[in-house]
Amino acid sequence: MKRFVLRRVLPYVTLMLMFVLAFFRLQGIKQVTDATRAINKRIGNPVIMKLAGRRYFFAGTIHHTGRHSCMGGAHPRWVPHIAALRGGR
Repeated sequence: MKRFVLRRVLPYVTLMLMFVLAFFRLQGIKQVTDATRAINKRIGNPVIMKLAGRRYFFAGTIHHTGRHSCMGGAHPRWVPHIAALRGGR
């Protein structure tokens, strides 16, 4: 039963939650938008930053130094697969 829930039910529930969240974000409802930003700031970005730059992961990391503050920072960014950049080789 647990395997059924994890493989069959959980993906559909996750997909439905994503659609509902996207719908409310597109409607511009401030509470939902603020909650999404808070969740992304506290949970999403730290997880992506730990995984970014690893082999077979879709995100890379850009490191930079601030122009005025001179403080270093890092941001995850989507990076296309390197084989696509080489022309499929």
